[in-house]
Amino acid sequence: MSFVRNRVVISLIFLNFEVLKFNSTLKFNKQWIIVLKKTRWAK
Repeated sequence: MSFVRNRVVISLIFLNFEVLKFNSTLKFNKQWIIVLKKTRWAK
């Protein structure tokens, strides 16, 4: 039983990590888009 619970906890932690990575990637992309727009307007 404890083995199964450990598996669930590990997969939940992994899932959280993936979501965090995904969110930070989205934020990073948004920042890049803003920078690109600004440079495009600057030119």
